[in-house]
Amino acid sequence: MILVGNKCDLEDERVVGKEQGQNLARQWNNCAFLESSAKSKINVNEEQFTAMRDLYMKNGQGFALVYSITAQSTFNDLQDLREQILRVKDTEDCCCLSLLMVGSCLSMALVFKCESLSFCWE
Repeated sequence: MILVGNKCDLEDERVVGKEQGQNLARQWNNCAFLESSAKSKINVNEEQFTAMRDLYMKNGQGFALVYSITAQSTFNDLQDLREQILRVKDTEDCCCLSLLMVGSCLSMALVFKCESLSFCWE
């Protein structure tokens, strides 16, 4: 589920604050929250992408988490990605999911590191 606050560009007319939306999303099983504005083109495509990604995660039976061995930020993003998968799958037990973590280097087009198929971050 995604909670979307629309018309976020109309700050002078706002009656529901962003924080209220974020709090409601947390109450609703930590669902995703974002604000959008079609007029200002804020998060318009992101809504559709997020819905499709969540649907893919919900129906997925295994996930390859890929990071670049030459970019630390891509490795750091894996934790958030894992948490998104657990949220969408509605589970806290990552050991029941098939997760493949792969470190790659595009310049060499080789896979350098492959962690276990089922593992948990502490």
